[in-house]
Amino acid sequence: MLRLHLLKILWVCSLPLLILFLPQAIGVKRKTIRLPSASGPREQLLTHPSAQTAQPLMLLHYGESTVDGVGVANTKMGFTAQIAMSLQPQINRSIHFVIRGQNGIKLKALVEQLPIQTQHWDVAIITMGVNDCKGLTPITQWRKQLEACISILQQQQSGPIFFTQVPPMAQFPALPAPLKYLLGLRSYVLNLVIQQVCQAHNNVYLLHGDLNIEPGMMAEDGFHPSEKGYKDWAKQITPSIAGIINKAKPNT
Repeated sequence: MLRLHLLKILWVCSLPLLILFLPQAIGVKRKTIRLPSASGPREQLLTHPSAQTAQPLMLLHYGESTVDGVGVANTKMGFTAQIAMSLQPQINRSIHFVIRGQNGIKLKALVEQLPIQTQHWDVAIITMGVNDCKGLTPITQWRKQLEACISILQQQQSGPIFFTQVPPMAQFPALPAPLKYLLGLRSYVLNLVIQQVCQAHNNVYLLHGDLNIEPGMMAEDGFHPSEKGYKDWAKQITPSIAGIINKAKPNT
């Protein structure tokens, strides 16, 4: 808690510098390549060969452009599919995954859509934060929206809810210094809030990963993961997901 307060103070002290970063932000918006959402199915059954009669795990993935597959050509190469493919051998079960991604969405808009988008699920994953980071969503609103998101999902089902971490924006190739350092600080603060909110709820988790952005991990826009980046991200978080799922299995 103290660390978060100190970071918030540091962030507030840096706000007057935003006017200096404005030309950089405008330049980034003008120069960054606009990649489309991935084509392909938004829902798929990934069958496990030894679990034909078992009920598939229903995995519902909400989020922003990374969930929508921006950075790859087809959803089969995107983040949700990579999670399902990495997770399946760890839980020995068929997986039915549903992609609910929207390019440019912020958490407030996602929360407003949840009541009409939510369907049956066993595991829910939420990947948000980059747009709220860029849009400078106030911390109090970010926390309130996280709470609302969890509340809505838990009213629908009782399965585990996972939040992926906000990526380290200081490492984004598309962002120049010093703008990237300011957004990097902001993404770190948003992650600390997610962690606090998750710790205050049962069966809600923040998925940590060592998201060091290396050559080949990012798409040509320098802002979204490539297929390799999505695959590596998925491999980092699925052991934690599998651990919760397998722990919840009834003893046989």
